[in-house]
Amino acid sequence: MANKTGNRLTVRTKQALITAYLELLQESPSENIKISEICKRANLSRPTFYNHFQTKDEILLSYLDEILEEMFKNFRKKQAEDNPFLSFNEAATNFFKLWKSKANLFALIKANKVECLLIEKLKDHHLTTYHEAVAPLFPIHDEEILEYFTSHISYIFFSILEEWMDKKMKRTPEEMGELLAILFNPLLIKPLSERYGRRLP
Repeated sequence: MANKTGNRLTVRTKQALITAYLELLQESPSENIKISEICKRANLSRPTFYNHFQTKDEILLSYLDEILEEMFKNFRKKQAEDNPFLSFNEAATNFFKLWKSKANLFALIKANKVECLLIEKLKDHHLTTYHEAVAPLFPIHDEEILEYFTSHISYIFFSILEEWMDKKMKRTPEEMGELLAILFNPLLIKPLSERYGRRLP
């Protein structure tokens, strides 16, 4: 019971720090926000902050992890149940639905010029999805090639998302999901697997 209580407290503390930081980001650029201000807004001490995060960037990375995990978790689940690519359109649509609901967050990311953090998290989640849902069918044993591939996917996802946001999300998430599925063919993994799927002796 103590462990569960401790875990709930940890989640609440991290959430308070994330909320405080996001609120402050709406008032000032990230470079002007001090850790002491985040702690004051969250009603937490500075040592408590450092128990959970080391930098302001880590707060944003943690939040991005949280919101992307739900989408990618559902994608990995469907991949495991279905043909690996039948559900790509649906997953891509969910990606745009997610960001439509988080348009203010995307605007904050752009305003603070920390797009690299979102791309970094996209890479992490694409890599996890590959290992958990795609690798059994299309193995790639060259780690460097796999890094190129996940970077390729992540930048495509990000660049199309950015363009959509810049155009005020005029097209629906469903339209954008279909477009992403056309512009990025997930079956690109097949020739990569054929070329780099053999283990070196």
